[in-house]
Amino acid sequence: MRPWQSADQRHGARSPERIRPQPSAARLLAPDGYRYDPADPTPALGGIRMRMVEKSGRVDNAKLEARADVLTYTTPALEEDAEVSGEVSAEIFFRSSLPYADVFVRLCDVDEKGRSFNVCDGLSRPTGADAGGPAYAGVQL
Repeated sequence: MRPWQSADQRHGARSPERIRPQPSAARLLAPDGYRYDPADPTPALGGIRMRMVEKSGRVDNAKLEARADVLTYTTPALEEDAEVSGEVSAEIFFRSSLPYADVFVRLCDVDEKGRSFNVCDGLSRPTGADAGGPAYAGVQL
């Protein structure tokens, strides 16, 4: 077991690092899309839960990620372990047919068997999403 160390002790003082998915040529031509169906809402799985009747914490996200109303973005397999520490956030730009939207972002760790487990997640509820241009959601995970 490693002894407790602050980020400065482990890595030296560092500036926040931005990681952006690199779009494929096809993705540049047409944006990703999904259709939300209020009769079949996207379920909440794992994470921090207020109700003890539902499983909280780390769960396999395979069924959730297979839904048509869930967009996923995955990097190639990492060559070595990576450490994510400190504040994690996402900047999402989107368009909506409604003036409001729920933007949920989850960072997952995919193991060698292809199972996707949640690490952290967050929700933002921007308004004015149908104003004509891209809407912005800053999501703290």
